[in-house]
Amino acid sequence: MTNTRLIEGFRDYLLVELHLAEATVETYYRECRAFAAYLEDERLQLGEVD
Repeated sequence: MTNTRLIEGFRDYLLVELHLAEATVETYYRECRAFAAYLEDERLQLGEVD
């Protein structure tokens, strides 16, 4: 599964299952995307890190 799909799934979980506010979800989403960009620079996938 790609980083993008994992992050989108996490975003959906925050919205649908946890009913978090949109602003909160967007903050988490931006942070996850920034982390994924860092991992991409390091040639890693989200599923490869703890």
